[in-house]
Amino acid sequence: MATRDTVTLDLWLTLIVDVPTTSNRSTNRNVLRVEQMTAAMEAAGHPATEEQITAAFAAARADTDHAHRNGVDRTFELWIRQVVDHMHPKLFDQLPDEDADRIIAAADEPFIHSPPDVHEYSLGLLKHLKSEGLKVALISNTGFTSANMYRRWFAELGWLEYFDVTTFSNEACVAKPTPSIFHMTLDEIQSEPANALHVGDQLHSDVMGANRVGMSTVWIKGYDTSDPAIPPDYAIDDLTELPAVVEKWRDAG
Repeated sequence: MATRDTVTLDLWLTLIVDVPTTSNRSTNRNVLRVEQMTAAMEAAGHPATEEQITAAFAAARADTDHAHRNGVDRTFELWIRQVVDHMHPKLFDQLPDEDADRIIAAADEPFIHSPPDVHEYSLGLLKHLKSEGLKVALISNTGFTSANMYRRWFAELGWLEYFDVTTFSNEACVAKPTPSIFHMTLDEIQSEPANALHVGDQLHSDVMGANRVGMSTVWIKGYDTSDPAIPPDYAIDDLTELPAVVEKWRDAG
């Protein structure tokens, strides 16, 4: 008999509770990113103003959002290349490796210096899921922070040891709701969709995406106000409610 043994988790507005449009940490991170990019571009001999850099990130961010809505992504390095080329077309390919690496780091490092706020129960939840003998994975759509930086931050938070797999869209080059990002995670964790439960805040990328590959779903209410194309199997108001839902889901299997 099959065993329901896997929980996959979204990151933003699930384990992380920062709302980028209102978060001081997000604002501080963006300011620091622009400042460090300004210095890196100057050091590379191709100066850009803070206004130009801000506009370049805004253009790339709009493209990232569009890509994610359509279930695709690019590597973190390619997104930063796009930011640079927006200011100086075709420049990135001409940069010495040292300058290119400095610019990439300038975009990436601010995350660790001004990380987002996390739900106070996130670590407790991860510990609980593992204590119940569950496989635990992360499936996250990401943009201007590298997968390696996220994992570095997870290690600082004490989260990393509780994840069996961490899948980031800008490393996998595919994004939720595309089925392949769910399948590649489940393949790596050696689980089947029918035995897995996905948890997230987005009705399109999380609920519909996971449902279409045969996973059960939990929707965290309060962020996505759209009409669901596919209703979630379970809905909760807060992450602290998840253990009871997981128990109910496993009993139903």
